Amino acid sequence: MDTTTLLRKSIIQKAKTIGCIDDVTNMTEINAVRFIQANEGHSQCFGKEEPYRPTQYNEKRCAIADCYWGMACNNYRLIDLHPVDKSFPQISGSELDEFTRFLSECQQRVAPKIQRNELGMQIRSYKNLISATRKMLLATPKTIVGENIEDKQSLTAHVLRQAGSISWIHGGYPQVSITQVIDVLLTSDIKSLRKWYLETNKFIHNGFLDYYPLIKTVESSISGSPKFVTQNQDPTFPFNAYPDQLTLETFSAPHIGLPDGDIMLSHKEYAPILNLDLPVLEEVDFDTLYKLMSDYPEELLAFRDFLHSEVDNMRDAAVGSEHFSQDCRRIERNIRSQMRKLSSDYKKAKLKTAFALTGCAIASWTLVLYCLVKGTGDLLAVLGPGGILTTVSAAYSDYLVKRLGLKDDPVYFLWMIGDTSNTMSSD
Repeated sequence: MDTTTLLRKSIIQKAKTIGCIDDVTNMTEINAVRFIQANEGHSQCFGKEEPYRPTQYNEKRCAIADCYWGMACNNYRLIDLHPVDKSFPQISGSELDEFTRFLSECQQRVAPKIQRNELGMQIRSYKNLISATRKMLLATPKTIVGENIEDKQSLTAHVLRQAGSISWIHGGYPQVSITQVIDVLLTSDIKSLRKWYLETNKFIHNGFLDYYPLIKTVESSISGSPKFVTQNQDPTFPFNAYPDQLTLETFSAPHIGLPDGDIMLSHKEYAPILNLDLPVLEEVDFDTLYKLMSDYPEELLAFRDFLHSEVDNMRDAAVGSEHFSQDCRRIERNIRSQMRKLSSDYKKAKLKTAFALTGCAIASWTLVLYCLVKGTGDLLAVLGPGGILTTVSAAYSDYLVKRLGLKDDPVYFLWMIGDTSNTMSSD
C-alpha cells in the first residue's frame, strides 16, 4: 500500500499547480499547507485550534464551505486523534521524519519480552525520566524505557501514518475496494519524548538505551458496489483508534526500574534485598557524558556490567537456591567490594582531570532492590535478604501484576531509583 497520506498527496498536487513544490518538500504537512495558503493570498489558518470562521452550530467547524483544505482542517479539530506534526509546528519535515522513523524502528527492534541482561524502566510521566536515565546509564548495561498503561486517560493518540487506497475491481458490475490504515502512537507527552530522544540518541544508537513505543495499527477495508461502499463504511473508523478503544500491553521484564515515587512498597514487613548508594554524573549534557563513558570505559562502564550481572545471580538464587541467605550475603560482599574499587577509580587523576575540564559533578543516589516472587494465582510475595517470604495481599498482588506487566517469570527484581542527594567528593 502507498504510505503517502491523502493530505500529502493533496499538498503535492496543489504545490505543483502553483509552482512551489521545492519549497514544501521538506515541510511538515501542517506547515506546507499554511505555506501554500500564504502563496495564494489566504489566511494561514490550517489546523489551528480555532477555525477561521466558526459555524453557528459547532465552534470547532469552519463555515468556509469552498475551502480546498476544509475537510482535513476540520478533522484536525474534530477528531481526537492528533496528527504528529501538529505537536511540532517549528521543526522541518526531515526532522519530523527522523523522529517518526526512530519510533517505527523501536517498534521493530524492541520485543515485548525484555531480556534478563536488560532493565525495563516503566515511567508514569516524563518528569523524572532525564534524571533516572542518567542514573541507569551507570548502573545497568541497557535500559529500555516504556510508559505505564494503567491510566489510559493520561495517554494521547498521535497519528504517525495515515494511508489509504481505492481500487476498482473489473468484472460484470462496477466494484470498488477501499482500504484505510492508521498507525497511532500513544504517549503521555510526545514533546518530552522527542526531547529525551534528541538528548540521548548517541546512547540509543550505541545500544545503551532504547524505547518501547505503544504503537497500534487500525485498519478498515470494504469492497462492493459504489452504492454499497458508500452506505456501509465502518462507522467506528477512525474512532476505534482512540486510547480507550485500544487494548494496550506493556513489556514484560525480569528487572524493572521504577523512578522515585512511581510505586510504593512501604509496608514495614516488605524488606528490600539490598540498598546501594551509587554515583551519578551531573551538570553535563548527555553528549559530554557519552564522551566521558567512551573515553573511560574501565572506570565508568565496568561496574554497571558487574552490578547487573550480580543482581541477576541473586535472582537465580531466589529461584532455586537452598541457601539463599548465604548466597545473598556473598553477592552483596562482591558488590560492595567493587563499589570500593569504583570509588577509588573515580579518584584517579586522569578521571578527576576529565571531570574538572567538563564541569562534571559527582552526586549520589540510592538504589533499593526488592525481590518479588510470583506464586499460584498471581499471588505475590516479597523475598527478604534472610530468605523470608512476606505474602502480598491478593488485591495488591493483582495491582502489581497489572501495573508492572508481570507474566511468566517466577521472580522479578524491582530497581527503585531514588532521588539524587548530595554531591560526592572526588578527593
